[in-house]
Amino acid sequence: APSFPNPDPFVTTHNLKCKANKDGTPACVKSKGIHRRRYRYCYTQTGHKSWDFCTLEPQRTTHGKTCQDMEEVHIHRPRDGSPYARCATTDGKSDFCRYPAAKFVPDADYKQIEALC
Repeated sequence: APSFPNPDPFVTTHNLKCKANKDGTPACVKSKGIHRRRYRYCYTQTGHKSWDFCTLEPQRTTHGKTCQDMEEVHIHRPRDGSPYARCATTDGKSDFCRYPAAKFVPDADYKQIEALC
């Protein structure tokens, strides 16, 4: 079922946790220019992978695009891998995004932004 991206900035595309910078913020950085498409990634705290895709803003994808509908984050469950999150983007494509929270609880900021839409 579709859902909202996780508000926790440490959560990755595969629902792992990013390591933290010394200042306590997620260590989610841009890939080097040698890659054709730049993306954000971090080294993870635990899990089967040493790194994963990440985002600094819940409405952004790992490649810096914007999710078309914040309520439409989909979990993909490949047969031979771990589940990951994707959303439709405003350019008509789809991209990796932050894994959804188990249960979304809108805060005051979200309600205020929703009222403007």
